[in-house]
Amino acid sequence: LLESPTERTRYREWLQSDPNVQRVVIERSYQEFLITQEMSLTASSAPDWRADVVIFDEPIYESDWAQVQAFWEGWKPSFLVILETVDEVYTERLLASGLNEYLLKSELTGTRLRQTIKILRQQLQLQQDLCVCKRQDVFSQAVIGLNQSDLEGRFIRVNQHFCDLLGYSETELLKLTYQEVTHLDDLEI
Repeated sequence: LLESPTERTRYREWLQSDPNVQRVVIERSYQEFLITQEMSLTASSAPDWRADVVIFDEPIYESDWAQVQAFWEGWKPSFLVILETVDEVYTERLLASGLNEYLLKSELTGTRLRQTIKILRQQLQLQQDLCVCKRQDVFSQAVIGLNQSDLEGRFIRVNQHFCDLLGYSETELLKLTYQEVTHLDDLEI
């Protein structure tokens, strides 16, 4: 989300110049973003706007940061702002507001932009992995029998208490559907 077409082109070229890293660059103008706002769209309802990292410049931060955050709520990308100048109090306020990183425009190079995005994407992956670990931990440590099945009823996860309740091993249950372990009278309910 950059106001300047020249900067959008330069940053896109920098991001696409690394032959060792395959990435998709979705270029959207600030004007396109404003149109989505008028249409009451969000990143969750507009899949072509979903991104791992959203880059924007300082004027957009100053004028529309709340709208930018609301638009991507539920999707949670990393936010990177390009600043004209650096002031410690201002940058602390930026980071406290939910921005993940900032770069100084006068010191910006292709390598620095690519590395910053790489680090932001790694941080995002670590956060996602942590959420998965927390969910798995809760699932395995539950004191009641829990299972997770797909839309056809196949078990995709079961905890030990569920296995004990039904008298099957985890391996056996993962080959079955809930319909196969449920009494016929109960299936009709």
